[in-house]
Amino acid sequence: MGLSKGARKVLKVLARRGASEVLWALGKGSARFSDLEAVLRLSPRTLAERLRELHLMGFVDRRAYAEVPPRVEYSLTPRGKRVLEFLMELDRVLVHGDARVATFERSFGKAARLAGKLHYTGYVVPQRDSSTTV
Repeated sequence: MGLSKGARKVLKVLARRGASEVLWALGKGSARFSDLEAVLRLSPRTLAERLRELHLMGFVDRRAYAEVPPRVEYSLTPRGKRVLEFLMELDRVLVHGDARVATFERSFGKAARLAGKLHYTGYVVPQRDSSTTV
């Protein structure tokens, strides 16, 4: 039994550059785009993409005010708060709770960086040489 399609989709979005950082920043309270941009040091394009994805998944609320100049604030939804709590717990377990993670990183970390990928069993997946033909 594997993860549902929805769970895989969420994990894929959360694995993108800046997604978890956006959730962490919004976990402290509402923020405007420029505030997030200054704190996270993401490019405007990347930040806009992450905010849009997280909004479409129901993790972030976007509130636009009819003012001059226009003002938009972002905040976490209850669903986004639950995902943030999950990420914080995952971080706690991986950093503090399991010595096996550190052993795995020591054993396979360098090889994984050299090979580029790890197979789920922990063995290094060999990279194909692009100069050879099939």
